[in-house]
Amino acid sequence: MNKQKPPRTKLVFLLVPLTLAVLTLACGGSATIPITLTESDVNTLLQNSTATSGPDELLVNINSVDLQDGLIRIHGDYEREDGTTIPGSCDLSMEVQDGKLEAEITAVDIAGIDLDDERITRINDEMTKAFSQAASDTDQVEFTSVTITQDTLTFVIKVTPSQ
Repeated sequence: MNKQKPPRTKLVFLLVPLTLAVLTLACGGSATIPITLTESDVNTLLQNSTATSGPDELLVNINSVDLQDGLIRIHGDYEREDGTTIPGSCDLSMEVQDGKLEAEITAVDIAGIDLDDERITRINDEMTKAFSQAASDTDQVEFTSVTITQDTLTFVIKVTPSQ
């Protein structure tokens, strides 16, 4: 029998480390916090995110997300430059560089679209800018690692109080 944790239990697993981090920061220390998402959590998060269509867009609908060692494969409906929609997938890799999270589309399996497509380049550039902006907004939170396995996506962050 496959018993899933109720949403409240998942919330407790997230709140307990955050509460401990706040207490540590209140005492003047820093805290390292692992945040782990299951494949189901990642599916829910990404499928509830907005995918749009239009001449500059690529992903119209996310059908499923498959975590694999070192990458996230996003299966969905993609839009060609001529406006037709086709099924396909793309691979997203993530890493931490200098305390910042970086993500990049590293492979595509979409008929008529390859890594040189200007939309892939734009998406990669936008992700880089967004993660850099988020990191520069505060010097109190630093990513120390990100790990993608077949079952989980885990971020480890270090929180340091401002001085």
